[in-house]
Amino acid sequence: MAIRRSTRGARSSSPASAALPCAAFLAFAVTVAALAAPLPAAKTARDRAAWRAILHWPAQCENGWRATAVPGAGIELMPTATSGELVAVECSPGAYQGDAMLYLVDPAKQVTGPLVLRLYGDPGNGRPELVMATTILGVLDFTEKTGTLTVLDKYRGLGDCGIYSTYRLEHEGFVLTGARAKTACDGKPPFSPQRWPKLPA
Repeated sequence: MAIRRSTRGARSSSPASAALPCAAFLAFAVTVAALAAPLPAAKTARDRAAWRAILHWPAQCENGWRATAVPGAGIELMPTATSGELVAVECSPGAYQGDAMLYLVDPAKQVTGPLVLRLYGDPGNGRPELVMATTILGVLDFTEKTGTLTVLDKYRGLGDCGIYSTYRLEHEGFVLTGARAKTACDGKPPFSPQRWPKLPA
């Protein structure tokens, strides 16, 4: 005698519903693999492309870099005390200094940026004015241990005049802690930016 199996009240197992857990697992696996993968290097044009896929800096910056035809990546990686990276993306190298956009990437690969810096700029009248900017002009130097960033905006290659700003890394950005300027490009001392007249911070 044949036994008929009742399906009343039984849960159906369609291919679509069975695929859902698999899709969720695959998405989780991809996420874990992405987090485990190392960050790109900073040596070649291919490295620059890989970083742009992560940071998404604007076309204006990228077009400025490509127009110079400078070899390399135009990327500088600076470790932070929190095991993250401060990433400087060069937009235009310039003759003696370039401009760059700054990003913070934490150990979980969360990106903050482009960072906005409160800095002094020269509008052309010899009187520096405070502005907010994401494209930073000048020579950058970052100290991992103290979280200190300095920006030296030289008015000319000799470096006897310009604006010197210092910042402290706090949470997800930089706080202006001091600024100095020497607006007279006269070839006279002081030549050290740390000795130039102070500006209000």
